[in-house]
Amino acid sequence: SEPVASDGFVMILRSIERVQKLVNRMTGARARLTFANVVGESPALQEALRLARLAAKSNSTVLLQGETGTGKEIFAQSIHNGSGRADGPFVAINCAAIPRELINTELFGYEGGSFTGADRQGRAGKFEQAHSGTLFLDEIGDMPLDLQTTLLRAIETRTIVRIGGHRVIPADVRIIVATHKDLREEARRGTFRSDLFYRLNVLTIHIPALRERVDDMPLLVQHFLQRQSRLLGRSFTITAEAIAAMQRYNWPGNVRELENMLERVSYLMPKDTITLDDLPMEFQQTIESSEPRKPDEARSNQDWQQDTLVTEKSRALKEHSTDAEVQAILQALHASNGQLTRAAALLGISRTTLWRKMMKYSLNEGTYSPDA
Repeated sequence: SEPVASDGFVMILRSIERVQKLVNRMTGARARLTFANVVGESPALQEALRLARLAAKSNSTVLLQGETGTGKEIFAQSIHNGSGRADGPFVAINCAAIPRELINTELFGYEGGSFTGADRQGRAGKFEQAHSGTLFLDEIGDMPLDLQTTLLRAIETRTIVRIGGHRVIPADVRIIVATHKDLREEARRGTFRSDLFYRLNVLTIHIPALRERVDDMPLLVQHFLQRQSRLLGRSFTITAEAIAAMQRYNWPGNVRELENMLERVSYLMPKDTITLDDLPMEFQQTIESSEPRKPDEARSNQDWQQDTLVTEKSRALKEHSTDAEVQAILQALHASNGQLTRAAALLGISRTTLWRKMMKYSLNEGTYSPDA
């Protein structure tokens, strides 16, 4: 038989919708997170989840309000994945992170040659990329006022026009926005368009701050430590004392701050059990009581048999001799293998006082390392 020619082409016809979905998967324009990724059982969080699940069943605009680090994008992705648009793209843009002069082209795209340096073929914006899916506008409160007018028109008409163009392009997108600001107050002050606020304020969901759901702390800590255990091939645990201390902390950075702190601690920990002493110093400074420990109370759990050290070093601290004070702190830290609670008890002061003195004399972790 005759050999088959090895050169040639095969043409495959596919619908543009299927091609667009494939491109979205390859470029990462999809949501990975679902409601199962939201950790917590507190009433405040459960109410937010209830509203989010209702929002997923509709096609209405959603406004997520909450402090930085509360997990607003997790909710946005979960709403998308729980909706009828789950197979479509999920496109996110942070309105606060993009320079003012670029955000217009990022959202609406541009036609070729519309400005110096523009791509010859032009470029699709986020609205076009999110066609048949969800467009998530994070930090909407930071969007420039003049662009808010264009955004409002796009939402109302469900169409956009590229920068430098005239062609009206359909925009079949579901809009989810998020902000840490009070948009009603911003609208009252004139820093946010009131008509855009009313258009966005259809389904509003408040994402609670971590300090509003401290009962979720054990679950969150367990969740993050399990992830770090898998990542590092270890088995991290944490003491009840450390958990209780975390519940007293204010958490200005919310869940993101908790996640980052536990990640940092797990990388630096030589052991698998995290105690109160292992938490970052700035964290301990905030949660520790300013009341000094009573000597008997501080020594009740363990008999360290360091009476001489306590007496001599306490005297040195009270005499305010800088050299003697530094040496006393270093010796106490060395004797306690760097454990701040034990070192403070040896010196007869509170751990907060010890921490402040360490900051005063620039005594960091490396300074009191047992190997130093």
